[in-house]
Amino acid sequence: MDFKKVSRVLVYISVFLIPFYFFRFSVFGIKTNAFEASVLISLIVTLLENIKNKRLEIKKEWILPSILLLFALISVFVSGDKEKALGIFKGWFLIPIIFAWLITKNFNKKNILNLAIPLYVSLMFISLWAILQKIGFFSTLFYQVGDASFNQYIQDDRLFGPFESPNFLAMYLVPASFLSLSLIELLKKKQSKFLILLSFLLPMAALHFSVSRAGIISFALCFLILMNYRFVNLQKSKSRRPFFTFAFISFFLIINAGYLFFAENYYKPSGGGDKIRIEIYKYSTELLKNHPIGGIGLGGFHDSIDLISKNNESFQVWAMPYALHPHNLLLALWLNLGILGLAVFIWILVQTLKELFFNDSNSKAYFIAAIFAIMIQGLFDTSYFKNDLSAIFWLIWAGAVILGQKNENREV
Repeated sequence: MDFKKVSRVLVYISVFLIPFYFFRFSVFGIKTNAFEASVLISLIVTLLENIKNKRLEIKKEWILPSILLLFALISVFVSGDKEKALGIFKGWFLIPIIFAWLITKNFNKKNILNLAIPLYVSLMFISLWAILQKIGFFSTLFYQVGDASFNQYIQDDRLFGPFESPNFLAMYLVPASFLSLSLIELLKKKQSKFLILLSFLLPMAALHFSVSRAGIISFALCFLILMNYRFVNLQKSKSRRPFFTFAFISFFLIINAGYLFFAENYYKPSGGGDKIRIEIYKYSTELLKNHPIGGIGLGGFHDSIDLISKNNESFQVWAMPYALHPHNLLLALWLNLGILGLAVFIWILVQTLKELFFNDSNSKAYFIAAIFAIMIQGLFDTSYFKNDLSAIFWLIWAGAVILGQKNENREV
């Protein structure tokens, strides 16, 4: 048996299955899903292949992900609901990081863009699903039936596809679209490239009908970023590289803090989704004041918000169904992982951007656009804390690690 080929095929399957985590089942009493099962099978095969060829080693780039994993595990014990926290630890941290390791072990600079093929197929499948929902072919899935939130989305004429909300659909579509778009780099014929580009009208239409303002703004901005990095030659001197990475991260943090401060203190809409979001921000910052160091643990946000908003009847009725996350990536990281976990995640972003900004590969443009999409959407929503979103984040990270490697032809 050629373990190497089998492992690579299993990684392709795992990439395809990223958005299909809603196909859940249990193995020996442990809850899992299609994506996780594929990753774990691929892990077993990859370990066998690496043990056989004596290539089992842990490189320095895995230090930060390992530390983040440690903080996530500690947050399980901080959480009031240990079973729920363990599920989050497994699905949003452990499995996605294993997935990233599998990518780095099975791919190199020459074939990393091959992952765009299964991602493109699943992206088109999800986009078509959402569009068929728009014309009335689909309404709700087996796990969505009976949930008032989905009925409200249908009444508001907002697409959500197989996901939990229109915003979750948008948070998948935008980074997945930019990563999938790298498929055109594998094609030589102009006609083939044109047809692939034309097919991206599907995810763009699905994004439009999701009516996610953050998603649409993110797509527009990141498309300009993609054009800039892919088709404009911007060479930076090596001595200035650390400055640009630090400057961008600082700019992102300042914009994020400024947005939250403005939203909480000055933005007072008359009602609707914006009012709910602002109130969630206010309760989130209240939780931070009470738990500034260790946070509230994985999966504890909804219960904690419910507890401190008991006297707010309007919030209890209208906002609690949507208060599953803080609707801001940095708030979510701080509350779930504590301030040290947040710091490690930011450092991982620094590492990822450093690898992407400063290499000569044309492929980097698609990964840059995708990571920017996660960060921009993270201003207004929680663009990591979900099975597919965390998997996409670590796919980008793995791609950055591979593109940053000096030996392009290393054996995998």
